[in-house]
Amino acid sequence: MLTDGDLRSALEELAQRSATPVEVQVGFQERLPNVVEETIYYCVSECLANAAKHAGARNCAVLVTRTDADVTVVVKDDGRGGARIEPGGGLEGLRDRVETVGGHVEVRSVAGLGTIVELVLPAQTVEAARPEA
Repeated sequence: MLTDGDLRSALEELAQRSATPVEVQVGFQERLPNVVEETIYYCVSECLANAAKHAGARNCAVLVTRTDADVTVVVKDDGRGGARIEPGGGLEGLRDRVETVGGHVEVRSVAGLGTIVELVLPAQTVEAARPEA
């Protein structure tokens, strides 16, 4: 989907395929480096799958914002909560993927109150910022 469209349309397609209703908001138009967009797509996909499969969520929201330096992605659900990063778990894989591109992940999840996963990724990767030789 990212090849044929932009990040917004790719996330909206994920939302349409989700078993749980999802509201998507992307607060910018410009394209990001491929690796950043691919990481965001993968992570949102994982979060939405977790919300439907493990959390029993009734609703989800995805908010993507950008500053000059960073892109922040917040995925919220109203499921059962209690999610945490554990060795070998899906959230650990998500964290590893985000850290590979220089970002970080925070998971806030209280039993009975849903889950918020926040990803902060660099808007530019080292490779994208290098001048051409």
